[in-house]
Amino acid sequence: MSAQNDVQSSRASALDLPFELTSKIFVFCLPIRGRVRPHRKLAPLLLAQICGRWRAVALETPQLWRSIHLEFSQASAYDSIPLLFGLPGATAVEDQTPALLDLWFTRAGGHSLSISLICFEHHSYPPGLLPALFAYVPRWGRLELAMPMADFVEFNKITGPFPLLQSLSIQITDSSEPFFDIAVNTMLNSPRLVALHLLDRHGGRAVSNGLAAVPRTITTLQVAQPWTSEGSFDSYVKMFAHLPHLIHLGTSSTSFFPGDTGALTPRLRSLILESQEGLDFLRIPTLEHLQVALWEDQFPGTVQQLIRFLVHHPFGSRRLTSLVLELAYVRDDDLLACLSVVPSLVTLQLLFYAAGESTSFAAHCHMLQHPTLLPSLRNLILTDAAPRPSYSAFVALLHQRQTLEHAELHISSRHADVRRATEPPGAGILSELAALVATGLTVGVTTPNYAWPVDALYCDPVGDLDHDVFGSRKLRPYHFSPF
Repeated sequence: MSAQNDVQSSRASALDLPFELTSKIFVFCLPIRGRVRPHRKLAPLLLAQICGRWRAVALETPQLWRSIHLEFSQASAYDSIPLLFGLPGATAVEDQTPALLDLWFTRAGGHSLSISLICFEHHSYPPGLLPALFAYVPRWGRLELAMPMADFVEFNKITGPFPLLQSLSIQITDSSEPFFDIAVNTMLNSPRLVALHLLDRHGGRAVSNGLAAVPRTITTLQVAQPWTSEGSFDSYVKMFAHLPHLIHLGTSSTSFFPGDTGALTPRLRSLILESQEGLDFLRIPTLEHLQVALWEDQFPGTVQQLIRFLVHHPFGSRRLTSLVLELAYVRDDDLLACLSVVPSLVTLQLLFYAAGESTSFAAHCHMLQHPTLLPSLRNLILTDAAPRPSYSAFVALLHQRQTLEHAELHISSRHADVRRATEPPGAGILSELAALVATGLTVGVTTPNYAWPVDALYCDPVGDLDHDVFGSRKLRPYHFSPF
């Protein structure tokens, strides 16, 4: 027998691996942060279709079933439901969704659960879904809900206790300031709660029902300004005193902060702002991640204000490693000047919101090819609102930045007609992307109706990097996660 045949005969078939090893491999097939979507082309359902042995392993691996992500919009049902019930030829109907949730979590054993139930505007949860959810209250670990006020009122009747709940994110899809005078009962009786995220119908941070109701265990908080009768600055002083473990904060503005905030925020690592007001005076030596909006058409001079902050800020030993910029009509030379003063960046996310500015996007991509710019950059995420995406500019950028490990391009628009007309990348672009992936680069491209690779829509933005605790404020609540 030849040496090649000896090697081939010594290789174990994937179907011959021990149960425990196969089970562990299956778990690694899930998104790093959970949010598993029931789909026959994605794990765990894909794994359960390969053969009888793999199906048995999948069904007996509870970690595969501890997370579920369901969206409710125009889709009538989930095509995976018949498969779950062992009926691959059956017809999926929407009112099986509560049964899907129950069966899914029955297979999860005693593990804590990650639950994302996302209603889009003008939609509600299917009948029976909330009662099915309530059956697992003691095992809620992460809860991410987007729903109309009527569903929230029903949901809010549950008072707990919630012994395993660590992360709570709620968006009310048909109301502004929905929590202004309503207590969120899920915040109470949650001794392990570390992350809280409240949104209104527009995706803006909603007002909570008072600082005293927020558990002192919180490390990650994203709400509107905690207004009180004492005034905005005093409110934040009280907030930091009440939350001694807070390290990630999303708020509206820092214009009310004093010049030296080092003593006020001694541990803050992430700061997400809806505007750049007050950045000139902000001092947080421990800051590692910053997200800010730069809208030059509405607020001229915002880029220069950010540059002054980045130049004069007394960063500590860790330095700023992650930056998210929401951009509208920002010139290439201004953006270049801004990024040039933060050579420590490892992760950069740019969101271009000037719809129709495709030439501007291409120019920004060309600017990012600058040979001395961001030498430590490893992760790059670009979001563009242009109706005609410049895929070639993105590919050219990837060819030039050979130190990148992870890159994404997302095409997004608030206009339905633009979303419908967005063209996917052509065969030539896909061929170049595949060649880049072969070198070890992780690449994802999505449009409103296309994804490359097929699971790009479902993967985590940049693995398990810390800045993913917030994501963009323009995105849905399921982009918020501390674990």
